[in-house]
Amino acid sequence: KPDHTRIIAESGAELGDAAEALLQAAGGDGIEPRQLLTYLLAFVQSIPYDKLQSQDGSRGTGYLLPRQVLSENRGDCDSKVALLATLLQYLRPEINQALIFIPNHALLGVAIPAQAGEESLSIGGESLLLLEPTGPAELPPGQLGPESQLYIHAGSYVAESLASDTNSTPSR
Repeated sequence: KPDHTRIIAESGAELGDAAEALLQAAGGDGIEPRQLLTYLLAFVQSIPYDKLQSQDGSRGTGYLLPRQVLSENRGDCDSKVALLATLLQYLRPEINQALIFIPNHALLGVAIPAQAGEESLSIGGESLLLLEPTGPAELPPGQLGPESQLYIHAGSYVAESLASDTNSTPSR
């Protein structure tokens, strides 16, 4: 399993220019965190999904780093989750995040208040709004696919906190 936490922390410097361009496209520095999150989520969902399988289809080829997801315009679930987490961590490092793993899939949880009818989890006493960055369905924040919803409601998930560390996040 890739060290997602380290990869996300180290990828901010590589993606700073892309993150800043996305921030400006979303509305600039004054944009509300939820609006920025919604914009970034739709952007990552628009990147084509790819299982990253070998040519014979027998096994996955692994994992694409966040910069590779952007440059190759493709990614599997955990690669796309890492891209979204990296962009958000670079632009809004004060927003806590957690990677959420369910069988054969990955989600992202962010410490932004859920609205009525939105899916969230409480992890370590903090409420995290759940996101499905994988696509191709453009699900808004707090809406999950049926299988993800089933696993989350059954408690069949593992959460990996992305602790805010100002030393690993480049200054903006």
